[in-house]
Amino acid sequence: MFKKNIMGIFFATFIMVSNMQTVYGAEKGIVKQCDYLNIRKGPNVNYSVVSKVRTNDVIDIVEKNGNWYKIKTSSNIEGWVNSKYIDSYTQSSDEIKTEQLTDQNSNINKIVKVANAQIGKKYKWGSAGPSLFDCSGFTSYIYKNGAGISLPRTSVSQSKVGSKISRNQLKSGDLVFFNTSGKGISHVGMYIGDSKFIHASTSKGVRIDSLNSSYYKSKFVTASRIIK
Repeated sequence: MFKKNIMGIFFATFIMVSNMQTVYGAEKGIVKQCDYLNIRKGPNVNYSVVSKVRTNDVIDIVEKNGNWYKIKTSSNIEGWVNSKYIDSYTQSSDEIKTEQLTDQNSNINKIVKVANAQIGKKYKWGSAGPSLFDCSGFTSYIYKNGAGISLPRTSVSQSKVGSKISRNQLKSGDLVFFNTSGKGISHVGMYIGDSKFIHASTSKGVRIDSLNSSYYKSKFVTASRIIK
């Protein structure tokens, strides 16, 4: 009888452990549209809440357990969230190399950090922060406050500074330009890796979008590298 119970405990423990998957590499995620997402101490709703993340927050996925992800936030908070609220993606080796290079470039790190801190703030034409932004006001603000670099005020003017690069040469910190008006360059954002960029959207404020979306893919014009 004792042996049978031991075997039962061993089998149950094996099932629990076998559902756990540690993630090695560079799997990240972006929080989907929601008011907020609770981070819990363990992988179900019975665990207490330790913190929260919000729409468009970028997180690291460090472990998986069924429909739950163990995540690490930009503030180094770790905990579990329901995976249905996360869009996950795995970086390619080229993107990992780019990120490693970015780690060596403190200016770009600071700009990206400043940019991420603005997510969720509202759009207002003619505004350049700190609480409201238009697109070129946003890029001006993050470059000035992240690296002390002054950019021209409009998207057209910003497209004329730095070194022109093609889309397949993009690295974190590069500026990306779009023709959203049908009359030439009218919108700007900053590339952050994995075909994503952060910008002040006229309809949704500061957020992260994909260059591969049908809309932005068709509107893309050019890109510039400010920091080499």
